[in-house]
Amino acid sequence: MATTESGLTPAQKQALVLAVASAYYDVPAPPTLETLSEAHDGTQPTVPQRLNRRRKALVHAPLLSPV
Repeated sequence: MATTESGLTPAQKQALVLAVASAYYDVPAPPTLETLSEAHDGTQPTVPQRLNRRRKALVHAPLLSPV
């Protein structure tokens, strides 16, 4: 199996890059939606729905509005 200059296979490098880009190794680990939900009100679907609505309002609306 071929390896990259770092000695990793392409699949290993891809997995490592994904883990780093996803903050897998951050300390402390980033919160999960489950953790946020437990801290909020215990209903897991509520937090992602609220975050999604805010994301749309903060990111999508300004980007998609006519200039």
